[in-house]
Amino acid sequence: MQATRTSRALARSGGFTLVELLVVMVIIAILAGLGIGLLGTSGTQARVAQTQTTLKYMDAIMGQRTEAFRATDLTKIVEQFEKAYEAANMGAAFTAQDRKAAEILVRKNLFRQLFPTKIEDLYGMDGVSGTWDDHPQAMTVSGYTEPELLYWALTDGTAYGLSPATLDGLPSSSIAQSANGRNILVDAWGTPIQLFRWPTGLMSSANRAYAKALIPGLPSTTNKDPDDPLGVLEKNKRFSNFATPPVSTFDLRLAMSTISAKAFSEADYHERQAFHTPLLVSAGPDRGMGITGDHADNVDAATVSDNITNRQGR
Repeated sequence: MQATRTSRALARSGGFTLVELLVVMVIIAILAGLGIGLLGTSGTQARVAQTQTTLKYMDAIMGQRTEAFRATDLTKIVEQFEKAYEAANMGAAFTAQDRKAAEILVRKNLFRQLFPTKIEDLYGMDGVSGTWDDHPQAMTVSGYTEPELLYWALTDGTAYGLSPATLDGLPSSSIAQSANGRNILVDAWGTPIQLFRWPTGLMSSANRAYAKALIPGLPSTTNKDPDDPLGVLEKNKRFSNFATPPVSTFDLRLAMSTISAKAFSEADYHERQAFHTPLLVSAGPDRGMGITGDHADNVDAATVSDNITNRQGR
């Protein structure tokens, strides 16, 4: 009897009951869960920071190319355009307003070539490959996908006298290989970074709230085209599809008389009179881009909320 009482006493003083063990296990599980959650949050924040660094680096390269482009005298190219148009449209002499509209159109087209999102962007104002207004390297990048074109555009050395961008300042994980074996730029989750050269679709009333999140500091009104604040191109009857159909379209092949080209339109350039700026977008942690269309025309509220852009954090 004495031995039994002693063993019970020892059990009470030095051991743990099943309930006590279960309580301890539950506490450990809760603490482990909290620790994993904190580590997960910390990991996500680190990836966000890395992606922001990549986007800022890319944005700086785009800024250099944009400034070099703006400083370039386009007079000779505009004169070539004028001669080509007049040759294809007998007796269609340019007025002073025509020349102003032509300069805006040429500038828009060359900017489209500077930051292409599809191969057709490199085919000049007539949309036809093999004509004088093509990008000099249009044929060399035939078949490139959008992410491949973006990498090429930022690292190409023919951008108005600038040296090729080496991307030495980026972590190696920001550069990946596409299925075609070409370099592409990716965010910290390995998702390709996407360019919306003219994201004017975000200016619609339906998408305006998302535009403000993706482009902080957006002007309260967006009723002017930054390239054409006076609406010269829109009012011009030769080149604009916005107000009135053009008198005739044009072909920029100097020796050809066939007219089979495109005029200025939303499909090839952007929505009229809308604020626009090149937008680099990471799909963020959920890896869902949430924006589709050449001009960011469609927004998916469920996946766009965690997107990261080059315009945030400025």
